[in-house]
Amino acid sequence: MQAGILAATLLNPDRSFSLTELAEHSGSSLASVDKENKLLEKAGILTSRREGTIRLMRASGDGPLARPLAELLRLTYGVPQILGEEFGSVRGVLRILVGGVWADRFAGLPGPAPESIELLVSLQPGAPADEQGLHTAARRAEQRLKRPVSFSIAALERGLDGLQIPRQRPGHPVVEIAPIPPRQVPPASGVVLNGHDLVIQLVRAGHLDLVGGPAANGQPFLDLAAKHISSAERLAEVSPDSAFLLLTKAAQLIGSGLLARQGLRPALSAPEQAVGTAVAAQFGHQFSQIELLRQRARELDMPTSRDSHILPSEAKTYLGTVRTLLAAAREVAGKLALFH
Repeated sequence: MQAGILAATLLNPDRSFSLTELAEHSGSSLASVDKENKLLEKAGILTSRREGTIRLMRASGDGPLARPLAELLRLTYGVPQILGEEFGSVRGVLRILVGGVWADRFAGLPGPAPESIELLVSLQPGAPADEQGLHTAARRAEQRLKRPVSFSIAALERGLDGLQIPRQRPGHPVVEIAPIPPRQVPPASGVVLNGHDLVIQLVRAGHLDLVGGPAANGQPFLDLAAKHISSAERLAEVSPDSAFLLLTKAAQLIGSGLLARQGLRPALSAPEQAVGTAVAAQFGHQFSQIELLRQRARELDMPTSRDSHILPSEAKTYLGTVRTLLAAAREVAGKLALFH
């Protein structure tokens, strides 16, 4: 149960989880999850906040053990978490069964460390196999887990309960993983991206992380960008500096939203220009404004500089620029699939 909670939160440090979600991820009761979360929060690993009556938990991100613990979870319990996210985004997938050496080790049987992961995927009865989606899920899982992932399609077995993850079937070194569908499932077909190789380099350099499940949803980023734009419009005349900072943040959110739609996010150690660089390389010169706005905003941090202020006319000009970026991003987002 603790491993399930930690895998969900530490492998998704950019989002919060309700107790109900963590109970689903760990296959445990709400009462048990609540007790475990309080211990993890006391240890400084998780932090909590409330939205009305809902208690939300997330990784604290502080302390010297945060990154090593997240890496340990990725290499161990991260396997069911990541496979559930990646294959859960494929249309028609009902169950995921993992066997082989990895399942032996996970079940506690002694032996050598697994060099690869083998799994069986069961589809909805009568549903055609989305071969492209399954191969994309396998390649993304390989990149996230740093080891080969292979799959086979198997007929759905009767009587299996896939509500709890992971669950070892009695008498067999097989672990069942419930698919974790994204809140907004990306379509199978994408658009041609000129910046594919650049993004691959950013992923390999550790500047961009691959994410799946609910994290692969760009809509909240674009919605928040729209709110910032509306606020900036009201401030453009009376407080142009504040309006500009809101527009800069909106532009970053637009870029992050497009990346999230592809199952990508900037790593904690990523350089500040990672988002603007990745988006402009893929979607065209228009999105280079994201990085230009960020650079201009840095000048405002130096109040002694002659360029440390924004005129109302400049704020209004950038207002139109960021509005255009948001409209373009909404159009592009509907054509994107998970990056692989």
